[in-house]
Amino acid sequence: MLDLIPAIDIKDGACVRLVQGDLDKNITVYSKDPRDMARHWAELGARRLHVVDLDGARRGRSVNHGVISDIIRDFSGVMEIDLGGGLRDLDTIESYMDAGLAYAVIGTAAITQPGTARLRRMAGRRPPGSTCSILRRSSRRMTRRRSSTRIFPVTACSAA
Repeated sequence: MLDLIPAIDIKDGACVRLVQGDLDKNITVYSKDPRDMARHWAELGARRLHVVDLDGARRGRSVNHGVISDIIRDFSGVMEIDLGGGLRDLDTIESYMDAGLAYAVIGTAAITQPGTARLRRMAGRRPPGSTCSILRRSSRRMTRRRSSTRIFPVTACSAA
């Protein structure tokens, strides 16, 4: 069985489409209200929704917390929500999980802090199914806002 998971990328509070993950050019705004897009996917029968806080990924902290929390609150009973972008600390992850987030996508922290006590605490308190995301472009793994020039070698990603 193939599960199609729709995604909502949020930048400056709007739903955007990027070309090759570039946050600085060729950005298309396709909806000014991410909640409306989440509702659209729910009405089409999506069982899971992938949400990315692009501003959070760039700044290293959650930026679109209000609208993301609204999506989680309004739609977590209808479909599972997973979130990535700016999830660098346990308090932020726990606040989203407490609101009903099903999956936390931890990318940069897993690469830049592998094996650290902080990452082990995040992994140890995660619900089953939390994921680690490693983005790849041109055979180089990307962290921090997807277009970082600092590349970290990765051999494995484990949450346990």
